[in-house]
Amino acid sequence: MLGLVRDGSALSEATTVWTWAPGSRLTALGAGWVAYGGASGETLYLNDESAAVLELLRDEGPTRFDAVCRALAGDSGLDLAAVTPAVQQGWAPLVEAGLIVAVEAGNAGDA
Repeated sequence: MLGLVRDGSALSEATTVWTWAPGSRLTALGAGWVAYGGASGETLYLNDESAAVLELLRDEGPTRFDAVCRALAGDSGLDLAAVTPAVQQGWAPLVEAGLIVAVEAGNAGDA
């Protein structure tokens, strides 16, 4: 999937659960979005797809990557095969900026 690695394990494993980082913020700005990463202190200008990922994780709670893609495909009416690469492309910057974080599956509820 993503090929991101942290501590020797893939961040995109099917069992990895992701959540909105505590202290993060998201707001519309012009034709895009601005997000502040609570875990990193970084601020990023985001496109609609990345903002949709953040909104979903903020509103729905801890979720697996594949479930995020399915939810966004359903919301947009687009095919999952079209949505997944767009989400995949924006995922690493969200992680690196501290906007989303991996959580232990046991701490993630019914993700």
